[in-house]
Amino acid sequence: MGQTQITYISVEKLIPHPENPRKDIGNVSELADSIRAKGVLQNLTVVPVDPADPDTSYTVVIGHRRLTAAKQAGLSSLPCVISDMSYQEQIETMLLENMQRNDLTVYEQALGFQQLSLLGADVAEIADKTGFSQTTVRRRLKIAELDHDTLKEVSARQISIGDFDRLNEIDDSDKRNEVLKKIGTNDFNYAVNAAVREQAEARCKKEAAPILRRYHIHKMEGGEQYSQKWKQVKQIEYTDWKPEALDKYAKGDYGYAFSYAHLDIYEKQKAVKAPPRPQAEIDREKYIAETREKLEAIAANAYALRKDFVDGLRMTEKNMSGMIRGAYFAILYASIRYSADTVRSLLVPGNEPIRSYDQLLEEAEKKFADRSTAVPAMIYAGWHDSKENICWSTYRREFPKFQRNKALDKLYEWLVMEFNYELSDEELQMISGTHPLYVDKDKPADAPTEEEWADGAGQAFSPDADDDLDRLKEMYGEADDGEVSDEE
Repeated sequence: MGQTQITYISVEKLIPHPENPRKDIGNVSELADSIRAKGVLQNLTVVPVDPADPDTSYTVVIGHRRLTAAKQAGLSSLPCVISDMSYQEQIETMLLENMQRNDLTVYEQALGFQQLSLLGADVAEIADKTGFSQTTVRRRLKIAELDHDTLKEVSARQISIGDFDRLNEIDDSDKRNEVLKKIGTNDFNYAVNAAVREQAEARCKKEAAPILRRYHIHKMEGGEQYSQKWKQVKQIEYTDWKPEALDKYAKGDYGYAFSYAHLDIYEKQKAVKAPPRPQAEIDREKYIAETREKLEAIAANAYALRKDFVDGLRMTEKNMSGMIRGAYFAILYASIRYSADTVRSLLVPGNEPIRSYDQLLEEAEKKFADRSTAVPAMIYAGWHDSKENICWSTYRREFPKFQRNKALDKLYEWLVMEFNYELSDEELQMISGTHPLYVDKDKPADAPTEEEWADGAGQAFSPDADDDLDRLKEMYGEADDGEVSDEE
């Protein structure tokens, strides 16, 4: 790559590089004012469009902002160094120059890396020349596989590399591009979770089919699993699917059915003398069960969104009052609903039994190694939140009727008012009683009336999503000084 001495070239002959990684030059007004006062203090680097033509134009490699500002300032020519860089060297030079100043967005980096890849550079070579790790290069190249028009459209939103990593959990490229449209919005994580569940379902059905045939596991038809002849013995969540999960049912009289969220295994019961059930009764039970499964999937997704949000919180001076407020209500509800021993279980993940005193101390030391993350986690644990934290009647043979969950309302109030948590549309519908699944198609008149709504349904969240935060503030007030009021 050779260079010559500085020469002045007419701005009319200087052409912006078509592959400049920096897609948005930005505002150059201040730079134009500086150039008017002092001139261009640093030369541009250019390459001739046709080296054999003495009257050729030149493509700018370094200095696009200076060129734009100089035109705005009214300059007729600019100092340039003419280079004989190859096309790949031009791309590399532009990438490095912008990256060294952190001028490129993740989207622009991805397109730049893709351009180098198309020119023949492998991951290791791109990493070596740009100074990024090979892992980062691979992640950027994965982003470049997304639809470029949609990427450009959403790039103005506040998007983290973690959002793109979440997007890559979706295997199907068309589905990825569909969910990409929601990136940077409060519905993004919900859309990713739903897409991941759908792909897990497709994988489970594909992989389970030959195993079910090999083990002669009977396929349930016409809702027969709801009869007294069968008993459910296993629910295999699609997201937890492993082929070996069916091995224990290789021998015996078993049946299966794919539900909304899992593969269900049933065991045939010994013959019982019972009158045949009317088909309408069986259909009704099936409808209720399917509706419950769909609501349970929504609740599980909503729980995942809340948990992911809290995992991202840090204890700071700014949000200390919010942490205290959340701890207060968490302890209050825990005291009402659970025994004192439950507090000890906050240090133990999942449903594991309470450990010995020494083991609990060891667990506490691990969790409090980083207090900025441990304190939010401990406070959140006090809410006893889980995917079973629901807003409808629990009797499984009854159609799920909305029942206000005051503790869940209070949890959402805490997250929304103190930390600006944004509810997805499905979460809002679920906790307010407005979700279409709460309407029994067989008994639509049983839907909550306006009086019932006022008497408990959705008191913390209104049917109009735009009014939610205002109603919360009106009901519970804002803690200006971080202290818990006497009323609370």
